Amino acid sequence: MKPNPLQNQTYDYREEQLKRIIKQYGESILRLCYSYVKDQAKSEDILQDTMLTVYLQMDNLREKQAIKSWIYRIAINKCKDYLKSWHYKQIRLSQMLTFTASSNEKSIELKLIIQDETEQLIQEIMKLKPKHREVILLFYYEELSLQEIEQVLGINSSTVKSRLYQARQLLKSRLEKTGGSTFGR
Repeated sequence: MKPNPLQNQTYDYREEQLKRIIKQYGESILRLCYSYVKDQAKSEDILQDTMLTVYLQMDNLREKQAIKSWIYRIAINKCKDYLKSWHYKQIRLSQMLTFTASSNEKSIELKLIIQDETEQLIQEIMKLKPKHREVILLFYYEELSLQEIEQVLGINSSTVKSRLYQARQLLKSRLEKTGGSTFGR
């Protein structure tokens, strides 16, 4: 099969344009990302993810003059997505608890309480019916979007939302009954 010369031209053009974009906006986008996430390594990851999105969506940009605002919007959305992610929230909670524990004389006791509550939460999740357990695990632990869960499970989005709501309510009531865990408060 012969290679398509137009594909190579498009690829070369897009690659050259991306190089110009990175040279022109890379540092400012990196600073912007850092101002959101306060972590150099994660800022670099988000910058890279932003530039990949720019490269893949470059042909969809309608107004070439608006490229700066378009790139900034992509970067900001990626930062916000990261800040909303379960992974980020767990890291922040862990850092806060570590700081609290290290500054507190009862740090061993606090660590044991946290470990006990985490184990309790996991046990309660595993006791849920499979239809509730799977949406909790996919949403919070696998960090899939509602649309991705819909595709994975082959159910419509309203069913995903309903099951997620029901699972949260079940977990909340079970945790309150078993000793008033601080999860979810």
